Amino acid sequence: MENLLTYIIQVNLLLSIIYLGYVGLLKGLTFYSLNRGYFLIGGLFAFIYPFWI
Repeated sequence: MENLLTYIIQVNLLLSIIYLGYVGLLKGLTFYSLNRGYFLIGGLFAFIYPFWI
């Protein structure tokens, strides 16, 4: 149970960092395919990365 809670916390932290990166860098751009790709790759990274640690 402790491992599941750690995983959820790590995923939430990574997703918030990805969102802050979007707000800081990509929000004003009109390249919607770039924004979409950023969120797809970032979301996959956030769910897979905690298994690598």
